[in-house]
Amino acid sequence: MSLPAEIEELITNPARIAGFAFSTCHSEVVVALSVGTGVAVGMIDRTKKVAGILHTLLPDSGTDPMRRRVRPGLFVDSGIEHLLDEMKKRGARSERIETYLVGGALVLGATNELKIGQRNCDAAKETLEKLGLKTFKELTQDYANRSLFLPVGDQSPWVTVTGKEERTVLCND
Repeated sequence: MSLPAEIEELITNPARIAGFAFSTCHSEVVVALSVGTGVAVGMIDRTKKVAGILHTLLPDSGTDPMRRRVRPGLFVDSGIEHLLDEMKKRGARSERIETYLVGGALVLGATNELKIGQRNCDAAKETLEKLGLKTFKELTQDYANRSLFLPVGDQSPWVTVTGKEERTVLCND
């Protein structure tokens, strides 16, 4: 995916699939690129200027406890828990964290049992609620792959759809 040069130069640490990215540099943008049926969860504490992002794939770590320990970012529940723990290690406080949710794309022709995008979104919302975090904004549940851009500074987060140039800014109204 080709990004505008001014955005490309800000991205120093993108979250890999089933992984995390963090920054405390006010001029950086953490990003999860081309999120499909998985979900990207972005967290930012604007007071401490710390941002983190998770790009995860599967809803429930209970299906594979060993992988949960070794690779928590593979699963929505353990990934969000790990993301929050890492944010706190960098000085963030739960009550100040803004949370953003992107992804959970639908797959054409998927049966009810295989609606992994919906299951990922449901697991994310459930885990965030369990941890006492609310979702400020979400763009989920359609047929598009999206990228979540989370600036550490004062800019609002934004989302792009793979293959399109326009941005959707996620403002807190």
